[in-house]
Amino acid sequence: MSNENDFVISKNGVIMKYTGAETAIEIPRIIRGIVVRVIGERVFFGKGLISVAIPESVIEISEWAFASNQLVHILISNSVVTINVNVCYKQLVNIVISNGVKISEGAFNNNRLMDIVLPRSVKVIAYQAFANNQLSSIIISGKVSLPRKKQKSAFDNGFDDFYKRNKKKSETYYLFNGKNWSIKE
Repeated sequence: MSNENDFVISKNGVIMKYTGAETAIEIPRIIRGIVVRVIGERVFFGKGLISVAIPESVIEISEWAFASNQLVHILISNSVVTINVNVCYKQLVNIVISNGVKISEGAFNNNRLMDIVLPRSVKVIAYQAFANNQLSSIIISGKVSLPRKKQKSAFDNGFDDFYKRNKKKSETYYLFNGKNWSIKE
């Protein structure tokens, strides 16, 4: 658990600033007696982070919260409801998305994600949420709504169109071979 003195928190439970030097952090659930509810805008921007664990108390991750880091792994707890614009970009390789999350526009674009597992509770993925990654597999556990307009895709490499033509009601494993998407039976 990271030192609670490395965080500035508002009375409403919004982390406003991170002053620590750790690069692998586990955000405390409670900081100086206040339950952490929101990770504020740009709080961890450019802090050299490589790994983050978000506590069960957090319901929202604000814009650019973890951008410009060397994050390779981020664990998002079940309590998170909203992941906002450009939460992190650059190095992210692994993400664990828990239940009930709304993934906003550009949330994880421009990273190095190769594999994504989306739980049944993820219902909406916004424009460019996972664009410009190195995706080779996507597991979708339920029905997900993607942007309606062709020029407004959530993924790249033609996945949006493939998914819309082939979506299933149960867990489906989609594979990309460098040219085309397929369904692993």
